[in-house]
Amino acid sequence: MGMFDDVVVNAKAAANAFSKKAGNIYDISKLKFNANSIKGEINKKCQELGEMVYESKLKGSSSQQLIDAKIDEIKALKDDLTAINELLATAKNLMICPACSAVIAKDSVFCNKCGIRIEGQAESDKEDKAHNNPENSQADSDNATVEKSPQE
Repeated sequence: MGMFDDVVVNAKAAANAFSKKAGNIYDISKLKFNANSIKGEINKKCQELGEMVYESKLKGSSSQQLIDAKIDEIKALKDDLTAINELLATAKNLMICPACSAVIAKDSVFCNKCGIRIEGQAESDKEDKAHNNPENSQADSDNATVEKSPQE
């Protein structure tokens, strides 16, 4: 009876893991769908804005309030898209570059798109190395002392 119980427990664990993975895939798909819908809406609003500007220039009238309202709508949609992209990156175990908003790996030290140094990563990498191998961190500090000596 013990072997059967182990099989049942393992089967339940596998089913739970599969269910969690399937739920994650569903969430990612839903976020991608929402992001694409918002991108389409942004494109539509930008086209409407262009038409408004064009028409106002042709007529020689000023529709600045309408243009400003349309710009505010586009800004709100872009903020929503940024929030969805951050959720999507988190769900995929990725992160957003603080400079250019590109999606990059969480352990990146530099952004693949703009090349900016990801500040938090360099410090956490040093801490991880020091924590995982205390002998190397001592050797590094000894080398730092030796390197400073010629300057004195």
